[in-house]
Amino acid sequence: TIILLVCVILTGCSSAKRQAHQPDTLIIAIDQTPVNLDPRIGIDKSSDDFHHLLFNGLLKKNENERMVPDLAKSWERVNPTLYRFVLREGIHFHDGRMLRPQDVVFTYRSILSGQVMSTKKATLESISEIRAVGKNVVEVQLKQPFNGLLYNMNIGIFPENSPSNFAQNPIGTGPYRLISFGSDGDAQLQ
Repeated sequence: TIILLVCVILTGCSSAKRQAHQPDTLIIAIDQTPVNLDPRIGIDKSSDDFHHLLFNGLLKKNENERMVPDLAKSWERVNPTLYRFVLREGIHFHDGRMLRPQDVVFTYRSILSGQVMSTKKATLESISEIRAVGKNVVEVQLKQPFNGLLYNMNIGIFPENSPSNFAQNPIGTGPYRLISFGSDGDAQLQ
């Protein structure tokens, strides 16, 4: 297990905070504490960097800035206003729960409904409905054709019915699990 410790340069990595060398530990520094660990809300660079460690979206940008599958193993544009995403099987959240289409629906509906105040809602205004179809399919119905939809399908997915204080204990499917996050910006990921 690799543990990732993050300390914020602005607060200083003073000698009092130095960690003893551990062969399975990587310590990195970032220049700013993330504003919010909820992938629906945090839009600053540090928050976004953390989101990529803790969460996966349906799609992600590759090194050429093109959208490629992440939690979705494939997608298709069924018609000009309907997209269908097929989820990869066997994906688990950090707490052991299996990823389901309902989790994707819950994540996006919480933004679209205004349940969570997020500037990301503006990028999703073209969506009229998002629904789970079967055990591994999500459909996104648009109000009208919109070619930019795929660039907005990279929001980190989290479990259905997550509590409103989700950012204090985020649970994702990303490569790392949050162990602790201090108010001074220290974070421990596993």
